[in-house]
Amino acid sequence: MMAMKNLFNISFLLIGLSCAYALNTHEAPLNSSKKLSSSQDSLKNEVSKSSKGLSKGKLINADTITALKNKISILEGRIENLQQVIDGMRIRSEQLKNIDVKSLEGQLQQKKDSIAIIKINISERDEYISKIIYECSLKESEKYNQGQQSVYNLIGQIYQITSFDSIINYSSLKSIERDLKLVGNNSDAKKKLEDLKIYFTAQEVLEVKYDAQKVSSAQSSLNSIARSARVKNLNERLGDYKLRCEGLKSTIGEIIKLDKRTIANNDDIHKMKMQDIMAELSSYLYNYSFNFEDYPYLSNLIFDLMKRKQKDTNNDISDLLSKL
Repeated sequence: MMAMKNLFNISFLLIGLSCAYALNTHEAPLNSSKKLSSSQDSLKNEVSKSSKGLSKGKLINADTITALKNKISILEGRIENLQQVIDGMRIRSEQLKNIDVKSLEGQLQQKKDSIAIIKINISERDEYISKIIYECSLKESEKYNQGQQSVYNLIGQIYQITSFDSIINYSSLKSIERDLKLVGNNSDAKKKLEDLKIYFTAQEVLEVKYDAQKVSSAQSSLNSIARSARVKNLNERLGDYKLRCEGLKSTIGEIIKLDKRTIANNDDIHKMKMQDIMAELSSYLYNYSFNFEDYPYLSNLIFDLMKRKQKDTNNDISDLLSKL
């Protein structure tokens, strides 16, 4: 039993020796070498004691003794390996003594100086590039502004030489508002564009439900701008807006009366009723000289009525009266 305890002691010594080696390999090679030598001597003493204990133990059988001897042999082999490690550490220690520390410090300082010079060069290069970019952007900006002004002048000239009514044919309120910002100091073009804005704003009154106040305001605005055929026509359409709204309201009322008199429950009646509806609408268009382009809001109501009745002549249209 004593031999077994000795064997455990030897194992613990080996573990401790390995830990000491791992911790101190990079910090103090000479100290680690001394400690390993001391641990080696202690390990040899333990092995010797274990051998003596084995020879004296009468209660341990032959197989146990053989097994212990084999383990001792293994431990002795490990001791030899540790001795080799110690020798290697001694050699490494001697090599470290021969290193010229001052030379290494000089080399490191040279590298630091080189890095500093490179950083300065990079900074100077970046400043130069930034300067070039800034100068180029200024030149491009000047060219752009010159080109932009040329375009603005051209736009102003086009409006200046083109007749009021001709501009209406290819313009809208949005395009006029846009170009007002582009004609610059061309006063003639700017005045024409402002008059065109009044025209298109007044025309929008015909795109919504009739409002006497809006119609009156639009006519007053039109009277303040240059007279032309298109301006005169728009003023007349605004004046007739109320009359045409009342005429359409009367026509829808007649169609509603027809709906109450006739229920189309087959194809023949449907066709006859549709003919009567179209007759009422045709009479309205003729009597009021109605042009669909002149009154967009009323035109949309008529199209809605026709769409409903073409689908089913019995469809209700009474809600259209509230839109007039």
